Amino acid sequence: MSKLPEATPEQRETLHQKAIGKHKETKVEYEVMLRYQDTTELILDVRKDIVDLNKEDIEGSEYIEGFVYDHHSLEQNYKDALKQYKKLLVKYRKLAKKEENSSVNVWDEVEYDANKLIAIKKENYYGRD
Repeated sequence: MSKLPEATPEQRETLHQKAIGKHKETKVEYEVMLRYQDTTELILDVRKDIVDLNKEDIEGSEYIEGFVYDHHSLEQNYKDALKQYKKLLVKYRKLAKKEENSSVNVWDEVEYDANKLIAIKKENYYGRD
């Protein structure tokens, strides 16, 4: 007769929390963010959050990886950052599919700001005579 492996301290704590009704179901959210460092520099980074099913943070963000784009022009930085951004999206979407209760959230601050400016122009320039 073989002996069963002993539970780790984390497994024992989870079982204890479940037994007393305080265990929260959690999920992993990977955040892929492209954002400004200043007017021309961009930061592309990935963070991992552990959240409960109400999307409340459980353990805080963990930095996974990141890149700085600091050429002389915003246009060149954005072009370079988008190449890596696409690779990171593929990488973390594949990872999230393999993991139970995982998802990927994305944020492109440059695109968001550009869309806001275009909407303002459409409303104020094209929308009125």
